Amino acid sequence: MKKLFFNLYYWPVFTAITVVGLGILPFLLVYHKVCLGRAWDKGMRRAIVLYGWLLLRPVPWRSIVTINYPPHLPELPFPAILVANHTSAIDPYLLGALKKENSFVTSWPFKIPVYGQQMRLAGYIDSREGWNTLKNQGEHLLHSGSSLTIWPEGHRSRNGQLVRFK
Repeated sequence: MKKLFFNLYYWPVFTAITVVGLGILPFLLVYHKVCLGRAWDKGMRRAIVLYGWLLLRPVPWRSIVTINYPPHLPELPFPAILVANHTSAIDPYLLGALKKENSFVTSWPFKIPVYGQQMRLAGYIDSREGWNTLKNQGEHLLHSGSSLTIWPEGHRSRNGQLVRFK
């Protein structure tokens, strides 16, 4: 019952945030380009971080997402290469909690209309393009100040355990 209530609440909120976000995205990109002098891809990555951060906010009864660093370590340096175990569909959006620019190495989302175009504009890496593209584009993203997230398993884990890397 709790899962049903969550879905009835969250998906309309997710849809509303997405529709409003798509409406203001062009203005946000122009602001980043004209007023802040950032490249289009950097502006798009910043917008995606904001989108992920906003998607985490309307879930008050769920676990609150926080980033905790061990006391003996400084805050995670950026840019960084993050390797994650992918256990749910919301995992990429959880990176919005970092509030730092982040890029992804992935494949299947590039096939989704609108979403795929936004990923290309952001400079995300389509892993189907091969190692040379991954290396060159990955170096470019890291040098431009963006972290890079890789899900080596290539898909979500059904039981939380690591599976064969792809």
